[in-house]
Amino acid sequence: MRIPIPDNVAAEVLFRQNRTCCVCQEPGKRLQIHHIDDDPSNNNQSNLVGLCFTCHDDTQISGGFGRKLNATQITRYRGDWVRRVADIRKSADELLVQKQLGVINAATSTNTSEWAPPSALELAAYIESIPETMEKAYQLAMPDWNNGATNVVAQATYQVIRVVERLWVGLSAWYPPKHFGNKDAAEYFNEYAAQRFELRYALVEPGGPRTGGTMMRPLVAYGALLDLQELIVLTVRMMAEFVEPEHHIDLEKWKGRFAAATNSYPWIG
Repeated sequence: MRIPIPDNVAAEVLFRQNRTCCVCQEPGKRLQIHHIDDDPSNNNQSNLVGLCFTCHDDTQISGGFGRKLNATQITRYRGDWVRRVADIRKSADELLVQKQLGVINAATSTNTSEWAPPSALELAAYIESIPETMEKAYQLAMPDWNNGATNVVAQATYQVIRVVERLWVGLSAWYPPKHFGNKDAAEYFNEYAAQRFELRYALVEPGGPRTGGTMMRPLVAYGALLDLQELIVLTVRMMAEFVEPEHHIDLEKWKGRFAAATNSYPWIG
């Protein structure tokens, strides 16, 4: 008997995987939650994994040849990917200077009664430091971007996107917990990013999903990065105008610095 997966359990499963299939590890694919033991009534989190539709099909018996992906393999893929997501998030946080960590910690608070926004001065300093952080992220990605292999280029872009995620989560610290769509800021960003990938793939693959070949991966990844960078710029613009006017931020100068920090991508497809 199938029992609906509780929303909080489903959200945690997807968040731990960064809303990315643990097998192919390609952002932007629609996911479904798979029961590893094939028991739809067992909604224990340890029995659940997020798979894209293609990889989920590989768990099914097809043509009498047995399963391509069995429970043991899926569990291993999930464990490796969850650890990698945690490491990626940690690396992205470490890229941010220590003075920003208080802002990020405030953004992860889920208790509205204990929540308080960062000081105006702290937020202004955080905003001013964003271009420098993005410049460093681009520099760290550059060796892989110059590699030439499509998968390596795409993976490097995903790493920069993780930094953008943490920067936006930091900006969200000014707003109360679950302010964006009644979701944690990181969860909201994950969903927003997945939609950007989905849209970019749809635009460049008129013949249908995954008809463009592997060359589409770095192209779509870079397009999504541009979209998410625009989200940073939009958020900063709104905050500069409506959030902390007593600490003036020269928005045009800031936008120029941000553009200069993010204009060195060498590979477009």
